[in-house]
Amino acid sequence: MRSQLGFNQVESTRPKTCLGCCHYHGKFYGYNREQRSQLICGFHPSGWLKSEQCPDWEEISDS
Repeated sequence: MRSQLGFNQVESTRPKTCLGCCHYHGKFYGYNREQRSQLICGFHPSGWLKSEQCPDWEEISDS
């Protein structure tokens, strides 16, 4: 049904600098939508805001 309405892909809330990083948390906290905030990771709670690669980025391991 969603694909019929043009919603076949849900936009990711993960910042591009966090793609593939094992430290990404990404959960939202708070009781209502207006006051919820997202915790990106423990190193950078609001996400890495600079244009260069995050110095704490580590690849997700399979084990």
